[in-house]
Amino acid sequence: MKVLHLTTYGYGGAGRACARLHQALRGQGVDSRMLVLDQLDSAVPEAYGYFGRQHWRLPLTRRLDKLGHWRDWGKPRGFDFFSPPRSVYRLHRHPLVKWADIINLHWVARWLDYPTFFTGIDQPVAWTLHDMNPFSGGYHYVKGFPMDAYATLIARNERIKEKALWGFDQLEIVTLNHWMYELSSHSDLFQRYGHHLIPNSLDTAVFRPRDKVAARRALGLPLDKQLLLFVADKVQNERKGIRYLLEAFPLLTRPDVAVVAVGDHPPQLANLPFYALGRIAEEERIAQVYAAADVFVIPSIEDNLPNTVLESLSAGTPVVGFRIGGIPDMVRDGENGFLA
Repeated sequence: MKVLHLTTYGYGGAGRACARLHQALRGQGVDSRMLVLDQLDSAVPEAYGYFGRQHWRLPLTRRLDKLGHWRDWGKPRGFDFFSPPRSVYRLHRHPLVKWADIINLHWVARWLDYPTFFTGIDQPVAWTLHDMNPFSGGYHYVKGFPMDAYATLIARNERIKEKALWGFDQLEIVTLNHWMYELSSHSDLFQRYGHHLIPNSLDTAVFRPRDKVAARRALGLPLDKQLLLFVADKVQNERKGIRYLLEAFPLLTRPDVAVVAVGDHPPQLANLPFYALGRIAEEERIAQVYAAADVFVIPSIEDNLPNTVLESLSAGTPVVGFRIGGIPDMVRDGENGFLA
């Protein structure tokens, strides 16, 4: 069986989840390949860029994308993407798409052109939902999104998707948690399709409990502190809830507590010892960071199935977060973490 995974970006949460599934299937003897539009990770075997092995899109296609989005498909400040169902790409013509027996769509916003793709293929499709965009009129998450301001555009995009999927019956929906399962299975666009709940996979040989002292020494972190770990990514996005974390930190006045941040844009903390490790791409190193921490904190107020939670728990580090999205599917309150 020849399986093709499609994801717009090779990095990010959805890209990593896609690559992990692809590699897990290959480990089971499945002829799996992965096709990426942008940010191809050359370390992933049998992963291909839409334009070849190059890591980035051609300048012309980037400009075409901007022309397609600049006027009314942009996003409000502080929110996620707002992605239309049309794109400049004709993905159904790609040789790997024609090669596949089964196509697994992942996060394909701004790459998949609904009308041409679903009329141009005849293979069965599994669609793994990494957010709401596949069944929405353009938004990826609803928390705080200005639905009224975008109502006309949302309705127009929904009609485009409905028309594109009309008569296409070879589609099965895969959700990563119960929350997304309920949303998708009751949506106007996807309610007629079969739904399956299959969480993300993870390499437990990498994300495993380790010696905490050895991990801290390797990372240059203190041995005499209780370390709170969080990821400082997309901090301007209100959905990530970073402001709740910043409001909570001043309450921690104990001298034995320190904060560790991973990511490009960590906030400034005045009252606590603070260690910014920057962006970490290597899974072995990030697994070491989880092992070094006493607790991982995720302040998201709306999220799907964050890889970070799964990674932390697999490394043996408890998680503190809100009872939202897919987090309760992973965190058992009072057992392997706490939910607010």
